[in-house]
Amino acid sequence: MLIRNFKNGFWAIILLFLQGCVAPQAASQPPVSPNDFIIRSVLFFLVIFGVYWALILRPMQLKQAEKEKLFSELKKGDEVVTSGGILGKVVAITKDEITIEISANCRVRVQCEHVHTLPAKDSTSAKEIADKTKKS
Repeated sequence: MLIRNFKNGFWAIILLFLQGCVAPQAASQPPVSPNDFIIRSVLFFLVIFGVYWALILRPMQLKQAEKEKLFSELKKGDEVVTSGGILGKVVAITKDEITIEISANCRVRVQCEHVHTLPAKDSTSAKEIADKTKKS
């Protein structure tokens, strides 16, 4: 009855666990002591936190560290890709912004967090691809 009031299944499972709703015990077994219930509850939340950390927090930390490494190695003349997909060369770097040149005499200021990646060193340039398509 109480579970029907909860629309989110996650909270219903938590409520069941906290109420001590477990499989019925045989008559010969003694009832679960409050200490066992507390230990199981704490263990349950530790496991949930561990899963949350492993699946969500740790990958975010690794991605942030990778981004910081990218910014620390960034210098003038490097080619970058923004989160919007714009390719350009770095012209100037300040604390919060990077100025990239996307074509001749066309410069764009971009916030640092929107610089997504550096293009692969061995990738073919757009000019090489255009030359190959003209030949065929």
